[in-house]
Amino acid sequence: FSAERKARNRPENVYMVLPETDPEIETKFMDKAKTRKGPDGSTLFAEWDYGKTLFYGKSNHERLQILGCLGTIILIEGGPGTSIQARLVEEAGHVVIPVRCTGGAAGNRSIGSSPFTSLLERLMGEEVDEQWGRTREALRVAQDAWKLLDAGEVTDAAKVAEAVVQVANTLVKHAGLLTGALPVLGQPRDNTKRPAHMKVLQTQEQVLEYMRSFTGVVLFNGYSAADQYDNLQDVDRIVDLLVQVLDERFGKNWLVLYKGDPYKAGVADVACPVRRLHFMHGKAVLAVQCELYGRQVLAPANGEQYAHLAHGALYQYETKYHFDRQANKRLIQSGGDDSK
Repeated sequence: FSAERKARNRPENVYMVLPETDPEIETKFMDKAKTRKGPDGSTLFAEWDYGKTLFYGKSNHERLQILGCLGTIILIEGGPGTSIQARLVEEAGHVVIPVRCTGGAAGNRSIGSSPFTSLLERLMGEEVDEQWGRTREALRVAQDAWKLLDAGEVTDAAKVAEAVVQVANTLVKHAGLLTGALPVLGQPRDNTKRPAHMKVLQTQEQVLEYMRSFTGVVLFNGYSAADQYDNLQDVDRIVDLLVQVLDERFGKNWLVLYKGDPYKAGVADVACPVRRLHFMHGKAVLAVQCELYGRQVLAPANGEQYAHLAHGALYQYETKYHFDRQANKRLIQSGGDDSK
């Protein structure tokens, strides 16, 4: 990086952070970094042979602590120390961009999680104005770039570099959106397009009472708008077979339970099989969603988004937030699980 910057007559802008010394400087680090003798004869780390060297701390452990306070890092290969640094960065709420194809610490799939997924899922399920539409497209492109890096299958340097730049630029441009809670989006709404004869359940006791009116309750989960199914025809065939089996087990009066994703034409997410269960097989649907998103069910942007909840029900629970270490940000707490 340093040599390429110089070759293009650009400022080097390369900084190396080293500790002043380390208890294992003459053993573990003997062949890994240049050293020098201090005025008192002690062994100290020397400046790196390129860029500007900054010294911090009396050990490599202290050095890693300060590096962990930095913002976004691009992870290329790396060893155990790099893994520690990356985890510290994530714990501080920042993003690690892992270039998986380089292996080492970057190949560790427990490190690095897309910061775009949650907001993109929300935007994919909304009818938005032109400005939000551009934002959605930018996040989609960045998510595709992230997936390329995360898969680790592409090794072409130019393509990998392009993906890293795409992710980093999007993080900078949309930093305000990608930190904190998701905003309220979409067009002004009213409740005239609310699903017909949909019950709104207010308490868990009401949910249990509603469920008991059916011969069985079956949870359907699946892809969100940010991922999507490859082949909906295969999904439809599986759904039809499941209905046959479940009808034999419970009779025809069983309830579909799902997480409340809106239907949107052209988006192959979990709302599609749930919609098929309602319209093709006559099943009632119960959507469970937090209040922030549940209010969209009560006043959808169009009549198609939640039409599959007609003669079904909605249960809204209190919206709570927690810090998700995998996503590196404050997110809506899903299903009451705050263990991440």
